[in-house]
Amino acid sequence: MWVFAHALFFKIPFTGAKALLNDNTGSTRKPRAGSNPSIASKNRIQYLTHSSLLQALDGQGVSTFTQHVLHGFNLRMDEAALSDDWTRFEDLELFMQTMASETIVETLVGPDFLRSNPSFNEELWSFDRDIPLFARGLPSFITPRARRRVNRLKDEIKAWYTKAASSTDQHCPDGDMWEDPAWGSKLMRDRQTLLRNVDGYDNDCVAATDLGLLWGAVANTLPTIVWSIIHIFEDPSVLDRVRQDVLNMTSIEDAALPESSPLMNSIFAECLRLHGTMYSLISTADSDAQLGKWILPRGKLALINSGLCHMDETIWNTRCGENPITRFWADRFMIYPNDPDSGPLNAGVRSWRKLHAKNSQEEQGTSACTKPRFSIEGLEGSWLPFGGKISLELIILYTCPGRHLARNLVLTICSAIVRDFDLELDNGSTPIVQEERGFGLSMFKPQRKVAFRIKKRREVKNN
Repeated sequence: MWVFAHALFFKIPFTGAKALLNDNTGSTRKPRAGSNPSIASKNRIQYLTHSSLLQALDGQGVSTFTQHVLHGFNLRMDEAALSDDWTRFEDLELFMQTMASETIVETLVGPDFLRSNPSFNEELWSFDRDIPLFARGLPSFITPRARRRVNRLKDEIKAWYTKAASSTDQHCPDGDMWEDPAWGSKLMRDRQTLLRNVDGYDNDCVAATDLGLLWGAVANTLPTIVWSIIHIFEDPSVLDRVRQDVLNMTSIEDAALPESSPLMNSIFAECLRLHGTMYSLISTADSDAQLGKWILPRGKLALINSGLCHMDETIWNTRCGENPITRFWADRFMIYPNDPDSGPLNAGVRSWRKLHAKNSQEEQGTSACTKPRFSIEGLEGSWLPFGGKISLELIILYTCPGRHLARNLVLTICSAIVRDFDLELDNGSTPIVQEERGFGLSMFKPQRKVAFRIKKRREVKNN
């Protein structure tokens, strides 16, 4: 699947695709059992790229990256010259592409890159719309414009390599891995060393892999931000509750933000459930595995589509049909101590899990909680926005290394908007529905432009 994406989406040259295909050692430090023992350490592309991403996008790296993105986002909102009076915009998605997506790209590659390539972010989203075409494996003569766009994006990335490499200062100031004057972030600079050492990997191959990283950084994060804003601001009662949570926070830049608002976590999870249809890749390492009435042979691959799992009426709580799984419900992932019907699981599943609980003490500790809380307990195999987790013996399920960062970015940017601005959707009586042509490839986006108006809030708590 990795080779599939690199070859069809990012147009990696044959030598790079061959290097990717040869590496069957896996993404963990210890090579996978039965993998090719002749693969040199420098050619373990999966492990090298995965470990570098985990190092940069987990722990303290998440907090620092999020702070830089929030700073850039606030600067762009200031430059938009929004006032205490309403300003109308025709397209919420386009607005957030400029404010949020461009900021995320800038944090990765640095402001000099975007100054030299001012249309890169716009082209990146045009490329995103081309992905369903590429996924069909259509030859380039049928999609010449899309192919030229990919080449143009990679050429801009390669030109950046040359300029950054010639910089006199190759070190991050004050040890900040997200403020490298040449490369933008230490992550991007370190990938140069990792990828250029791989046999068969040339400049075009590195650019294809980096294009994949930049696209992956925004392709699902941005639509999740857009849907979160839509669902928060379309319901005044939800907005009031979220705003109260935000105003009670010590700081929306705090690393503990995801734990500060269970409701916002629930909204985030519900957006991923309702608008996400990603494929999760699973395989078995040592022996065959039973998947229901099917057998998954050792070493073979299977795909699980989250969209089907997310719409399984036998699993999800709808409160007896009051909140159907086809509609957004902000509290679907919330558990309220005094409400036995709350939580993401329906009554039948909850009863079964209680009957078969393996650890009654843990159950008692959970039920003793006196505050409302966010919960994904019991959703293994049913909620798979990032690859998730399936508790089947022998199963390996590949999980997105940037999932913690994505959650932080969505919650932080939405918190900033809720705290600092009033926003009203201006779609009239037209319902906002999702466009499903990219099924399985990324988060759905609104089918039509979502007009809105926005203004600064007069009274804002300073954090």
